[in-house]
Amino acid sequence: MSVTLEEVEGWIEEQIPLAEKEAERNYHRDVSGGSDQRELSRLYTIKELLCAGANIIEIGNGHVDIREGNCFFRFYLLKQKWSSGVGTSIRWRTRKRYWCKSPADFVNKYVKGEK
Repeated sequence: MSVTLEEVEGWIEEQIPLAEKEAERNYHRDVSGGSDQRELSRLYTIKELLCAGANIIEIGNGHVDIREGNCFFRFYLLKQKWSSGVGTSIRWRTRKRYWCKSPADFVNKYVKGEK
């Protein structure tokens, strides 16, 4: 399922009130950041990937799959890590995951191949 920037912005607008309510509910706790706040963070990362020019093929549970030519990339949204593979059947579990500076830097350096 390929998404557009407008769809992601709509999802962000829906998620902001839920994340704010969750933050108010958990203001007294040492560790905050529940599921709604994490989902908002994921959506902002997807938006940043789209703004950088990535073609997102599929949104999975906590990751997006990006295809550029014959290469597949998987970007993990919360940890800001990525892995890559070539071909059609890729075992993502055994792939090495790499850190990146930002989603935009990942798209420019690795997906598009710009320096």
